[in-house]
Parts: sequence; C-alpha cells; structure tokens
Amino acid sequence: MKDRVGAETDPMRKARILEAYLRSTFEYELGAPQLNRTNVLESFLFEERRGHCERFASALALLLRHQGIPARVMAGFVPGQRNFFSGWHDIRFSDAHAWTEAHFESTGWVTLDGTPRALHPPPGLEWQDLFEALDFAWYAHVVNLDAGTQNELLTHAIAAGAEAFALVSSKVPHLIAALGLWGLAAWLWKKRRGSASKPIARSTQERRAEAARHFYEEMLRALEKQGHTKPPGTTPAEFVQSLHHYPPEFLPEIQNVTALFCRSRYGGKPLEQEDLEKAKAAIHRLATTPS
Repeated sequence: MKDRVGAETDPMRKARILEAYLRSTFEYELGAPQLNRTNVLESFLFEERRGHCERFASALALLLRHQGIPARVMAGFVPGQRNFFSGWHDIRFSDAHAWTEAHFESTGWVTLDGTPRALHPPPGLEWQDLFEALDFAWYAHVVNLDAGTQNELLTHAIAAGAEAFALVSSKVPHLIAALGLWGLAAWLWKKRRGSASKPIARSTQERRAEAARHFYEEMLRALEKQGHTKPPGTTPAEFVQSLHHYPPEFLPEIQNVTALFCRSRYGGKPLEQEDLEKAKAAIHRLATTPS
C-alpha cells in the first residue's frame, strides 16, 4: 500500500488518502465472505476486498500504523435518521458501527472511516417514528420524572398535540386523524393513571440520576438548535472543550450541567436536589441564549 501515498510526507494527508482508497475501491457487505484465518487482513485487502465495517476499521488502522501513524479501532453507534415527530436521532442495533481513530501531533485524535457509505432511502414520514417518539417521551419525560415535571410536560403536550393534529390532518383524511388522536389521548391517560396507582419503587438517587441525564439531553438539544451539535464518539468533556467560541458567560453553566451528568452517569456520586435545580435553571437560560 506504500504506492498509494506516494511521496506524500504529511501524516494527515496520508491518512485521508488511505481512507479514500478503502471507501472508493472496496465494497461494503454484511455477512461478508469467510477470510483466511491465518492472514485475515491480508485476505481482506488483497483478495476479497469486501466486508463489514469491522474489517474496514481494522484494515485502515493497520495501514496507518505501517505509515508510522498511531491508530486505534473504535466501536459504537452512528446516528440513525431523525425521527419525523421528535426530531431526535433514532439509534437501533442496525446502527452499530466500527471506525478508526488516528493520532496527530497537531490535532490529537481524529476520526477516520474507511467503510463505504451504504445507500439509504430518503427520510420521510413513517408511522414507526410516531410510536417510537411516544415511547421515548413516555419513559424519559413521564415515568422517570417527578410529579411537578410531569405536570409541566402535560401542559406542553397539550400545545404540541394541537400542532401534531394540524400536521397529521394535512396528510390524512380529517376523520381518521381525529379518531387516531382521540384514541391516543385515551391510551396515554389510562397509562398515566395506571402508573400513578402503581408507582415504581425507585430510590431518590436513581430518580436524581435520571433527572441529570434528562437535563444533559435538554442541554444538547438547546445547543444543537444554536448550531453546536455533539459529534458521534465525542465524550462530554471533549464536547465542552470544542465550545471555546461559545459566549464565555454561559460556558460555566454548560460545564456544570456536563459535570453533573458525568458525576451521576459515570461516577455514581450522590446528587443533591440543589444541583438539579441549578441545572434546570441553566437549561432554561441556555435555551434562550442567542447563538
């Protein structure tokens, strides 16, 4: 593969050349053919030239190391298509992915992906989006939150319901839309009454940990609306460091919400109600901050 980079000496340009080579001349295929078990990567690079993302990630890491560039294989999930109703990315098992990271003295770790892009149909309205949006909203914003937050959500849900009715009624006959929304309202009311009569036994710390996650996600949504989207694979701390151009008077609030989330999610540290109140106030302020 040395001839692929030729006389190029810049490590970053070498990496991009190798990345483009795999993406443009190899074929992505799930359930890829069996490889020679004694020379797996050689079999992939020089014989089969097709496979799933793990093979591309491993092959690119090997090629980078041959060029003296530190590299590692990463595994996780890529953002799926945006949910038509909630606006969030739906992450499914089919979105599992492996990619490569390379380290450069000037920039640190940089994400590279040698896997060719799969073809997807253009996004559009799917009824599965509605059910997944309702399911996420129910567990993230009702079951896992206290009564005060639930009542606040119900107020917003009424306003959102009116907008949803206008959207749906413009795409299907008015009678079907009205019946569907009335049936949905009855189902939500019944389920809410049922959960109220049979509370889930959860500790105070568990509820506060869920609230910390909720506030962190709300912060990410507010920042995304202002043009600051958290890239896939970026840690919370790395994302905060990338916001050096954000108005400095608001950075401490972003840092506090992030620290609260990390302390709860990864450190298992107890959270105080005062911390959650401060996080809630910070989210409100960030949501009204000009980008």
